[in-house]
Amino acid sequence: MASFEQDILILCKTYPSPSGKYVETSCVAGMNRSGKLIRLFPVPFRLIDGAQQFKKWQWVNARIDRAIGDRRPESHKLFVDTVKFDGAPLPTSNAWRARLEALSKLKIFSDFAELDADRVANGTTLGLVRPARILDLEITAASKPDWTEEEKAKLLQSQRQGGLFDDTDAKALTTLRKLPFDFHYRYECNGSSTARMYRHKVVDWEAGALYWNCLP
Repeated sequence: MASFEQDILILCKTYPSPSGKYVETSCVAGMNRSGKLIRLFPVPFRLIDGAQQFKKWQWVNARIDRAIGDRRPESHKLFVDTVKFDGAPLPTSNAWRARLEALSKLKIFSDFAELDADRVANGTTLGLVRPARILDLEITAASKPDWTEEEKAKLLQSQRQGGLFDDTDAKALTTLRKLPFDFHYRYECNGSSTARMYRHKVVDWEAGALYWNCLP
């Protein structure tokens, strides 16, 4: 399939991880104007020129293509040099009305089990789940608080190989720090006759940024 232009509302991006090809990458999730979810991966977000660094809740127009070797129907490759902004991020005024109107086009599952059943039946791998209750935010020490030697080599490869940005940019870019803690949500869903509880890891970039911002 040939690449094509697409309007995408950016909904979230994961905390970066080391990459052998891109130094570091994030996974970005968004939706098009008809309410179809889109996964963009890999996105070396911190290495992208500032003119193409999109924000959460911002509509962008970009050229994308189906991801090679990834059977997940939502997965696409982003051509980062084609990103154009379509206005400022959607506001939070009027009780988040603009954002809620955008999300109203998406299917919302009342139980994670329903989303998983849709994965089995239709191949769905992205979706929104509305829990009945948030039970807890668990913060635990990471089993490996620092990068492995292999991961460190990936993060430093730009300084050895060059090509992603000039020397000035390479020196200015802060080496990606690994989060020394893992974050998990425990939540309850009432999508069936009995309540079900789940525990899922939080890998959102904002969660990681909040941790670093809260350090004294």
